[in-house]
Amino acid sequence: MKRTTASLALIAAVGGVLGMAVPATADDANGQYTVTGPEASSRGKAVTEAHCKPGDLVVGGSYEVTDGVGSSSLFVSTGPTADATGWYAHAQGNRTKAKPIVLCQKAAG
Repeated sequence: MKRTTASLALIAAVGGVLGMAVPATADDANGQYTVTGPEASSRGKAVTEAHCKPGDLVVGGSYEVTDGVGSSSLFVSTGPTADATGWYAHAQGNRTKAKPIVLCQKAAG
């Protein structure tokens, strides 16, 4: 099923109000693209980052927990990186694996 930009905006708005993580989706016609970061794996915690191309802007982001989901796993946080050039995902637990996804906007020019 292909989602339109309008429906993605509505999903993002509702998700933001409810505090839910919303998958990042690109809109090539408007110069947007996504970058999926590397999978981080750890027995205790996993922290990983995805970054936009230099000079481009972070529009939003999300994450994917790829393994370790269960009673011993806990998703801790997700958000923009400290330098505002990407998105991070932080999960912890036994066999936790996570990937961040950042939605980027190409710089004007």
